[in-house]
Amino acid sequence: MKINKSALLLLSLAFFSLTACNNRDNLINTIPSYNEVLQKDVTRLLDQIKRKPDDSDAYFSLGKIYLDSERPDEAAALLKKSSDLRPTFAFAHYKLGDAYYKLISLYGKQEHIPAAISEYIEYLKASPKDSEAYYRLGNLYAWSLKVEDARKAYKQAIELNPKNVQAYQKIADLPIKLFMPTEESIKLLEIIKNDPKNADAKYNLGNIYFEQEKYFEALNLYNEVVKINDHYPFVYYKLGLCLAKSDKTLTEAVKSYKIGIGENPAFSDSYFKLAGVYGKLGQLENAISTFKDYILINPSDADAHYSLGSYYLQKADYDNAIKSFKDVIKFDDKRTEAYFNMGLALAKQNKYNEAIAAYNDVIRINPKHSEALSNLGALYNSQEKLDAAIQAYREAIRVNPADSFSYSNLAFIYMKQSNIDAAIEAYKESIRINPSYDIAYFNLGNAYVKKGSYQDAKDAYNEALRLNPQNLDAQTNLDRLKM
Repeated sequence: MKINKSALLLLSLAFFSLTACNNRDNLINTIPSYNEVLQKDVTRLLDQIKRKPDDSDAYFSLGKIYLDSERPDEAAALLKKSSDLRPTFAFAHYKLGDAYYKLISLYGKQEHIPAAISEYIEYLKASPKDSEAYYRLGNLYAWSLKVEDARKAYKQAIELNPKNVQAYQKIADLPIKLFMPTEESIKLLEIIKNDPKNADAKYNLGNIYFEQEKYFEALNLYNEVVKINDHYPFVYYKLGLCLAKSDKTLTEAVKSYKIGIGENPAFSDSYFKLAGVYGKLGQLENAISTFKDYILINPSDADAHYSLGSYYLQKADYDNAIKSFKDVIKFDDKRTEAYFNMGLALAKQNKYNEAIAAYNDVIRINPKHSEALSNLGALYNSQEKLDAAIQAYREAIRVNPADSFSYSNLAFIYMKQSNIDAAIEAYKESIRINPSYDIAYFNLGNAYVKKGSYQDAKDAYNEALRLNPQNLDAQTNLDRLKM
């Protein structure tokens, strides 16, 4: 009944502005906080989209920010726009698949399963060696009861990464074949025709319709069962499942699950599903409390501990989030997203060495986890371990060549090491991938100033201002170059 929760949030290093020199030491030096940079990016990208509504890169960059900030609904809409504008942009399809995957796995919005499958398939046409994408595709097929397709996807994930223990377990958990309900449906309909008050027949037919994703028909049958016998075992749980399929009936789903728990307080799945609905409603305290109730019944359920940790993370309750993710690892020490989110929580507490250890565990399990590699670079930079930061960012770029953020952050490290030429090349690569990023142009201008290439610096500042006329730092530095 439970679905693994995907990783929640991604930590990105802020793009710092740099102090220019070469007798120009009066140029502005801007070092904003992470949140300031993030908000500035959002404002800039919204303005860019307003000015250029066909800018695929702007939609993609804003969508990725929203996805990393736990706003998957908005992220999905923006990433869909990006991929529609540029259908060949493979990484946009991947990130759109991730947005749908998060909506499905964390918020229970299973109506997005077909779209998520489509996006991952489109991405895999361009990147056929991505084991994690095949693994997620397998989960999506399994959740939609397409057993053979799920088995094929998991096998492909294992072929690409033989150490993918989760994929082996998923294959083992798949049923031998799908239950085919056609003949059974006919029999039950005949029983109901002859005996309209037969609650068992209506309940079982409702279950078949639910498996076929005919949720409206299933809902009607379960309601008829309640009219016949309002204490029928598990019917309120089934009603909750149907009602939770639509955002418009989430409140009714809560009521059904609560009645079901009152009827059968030992049936733990009701708590798990109820907690998920509370999460979709944004009622984090209720979600947390209900997951705790579930864990009292199933203390070794790694999925529940992960969900609990994810909600604590959303509340910025980092101590309890870390404790929950450690509980996940105690029961499933291969769960990469538990290590990843634990690293995020530790970094928020400035426990950098522990966060680094957590991200290294992610990479140990999945060496191609580009977000973990990028976060390692950010943490090493915060500790002034610049060579280690460079190595981490280079590896992140090797794994994901479309990662413009890692190029920009790598350039920042090169600037700190006074490796100006390398910094310039890295900023250029960042701009090539994301040509609408004004801060990259601004920092490129600073790098040119440090090199003494003042005309190139002016050109870069002017481009930053063209992309974002509100970039006051670029205007200030440009004005000072004209003195």
